[in-house]
Amino acid sequence: MNDQSIELVIIFKENELSSIPLFNYFRETIPKFFGIGFNEISYSVKGKNNKKREKSLKYKTSNLEKYINELTDNDGGFELSNYLTDIKFKSRDINVSISYNPHMYLDDSSSIIITLNKNLHFNNNGLESLKSFYIQMLNFLIKIQKKITYGFITSIENMKFPALFVAGIGNYNLSKKEEEELQVWTNKNSESVFKIWRVFWGNLITISHLKPGVSIDKIKKVVGENNFLLINNDTCFFNLPNDDLLYGNEHIVIKNDLLKLLYSLTA
Repeated sequence: MNDQSIELVIIFKENELSSIPLFNYFRETIPKFFGIGFNEISYSVKGKNNKKREKSLKYKTSNLEKYINELTDNDGGFELSNYLTDIKFKSRDINVSISYNPHMYLDDSSSIIITLNKNLHFNNNGLESLKSFYIQMLNFLIKIQKKITYGFITSIENMKFPALFVAGIGNYNLSKKEEEELQVWTNKNSESVFKIWRVFWGNLITISHLKPGVSIDKIKKVVGENNFLLINNDTCFFNLPNDDLLYGNEHIVIKNDLLKLLYSLTA
């Protein structure tokens, strides 16, 4: 099987940008959790005629300070990355990457997208540590007053450019069904406030995703208590009761049972 990347996505609403708190948070937590640092920082700045220009700089103190000093001239977003040694495409050949994307979606929602080389993670860690990191990140976003609306965890074959795929802007080496699901996400991601994209291995939902008469407890009954975590009265995280994160390999019976309970953009 082709190499894979794990994608951790959280979508949220924010009244004001939190560039510096998020910047500092991920600079500290990613190396601690995954045992690898960054070698590049990227962000956009306004050029001539207010056109955006992408900056990609070596990850060092002076350039980190440059990003902070130029916040008034950019949209507040950033990407911190560490690439494979045999890199050919920056958007694919990733050890670890974290991007903060303010007002990325059609409804003005923002997102955090983390791409993690699957082999790199599982050489030293397991699924529980991955879930633990995701929940820790989620709690931090809640702490800084972000309104969580949706999220998911999956893995995707690298030849399909996972980071671009989950952002809704990539279309590489996909099956017909994958192309159709991507197109739906690209066109209707603003509806993720009340419709999940699809059932992934890991799913972050709110009560807005539940069909009429469905309680969050019904989700727990389908996936099992050990695979369910109530975040607050409105939000929960659950994962499928297996260790296969791969997009498209979700347990069909459990997936169908969940789709009976949740509004979804795709079947």
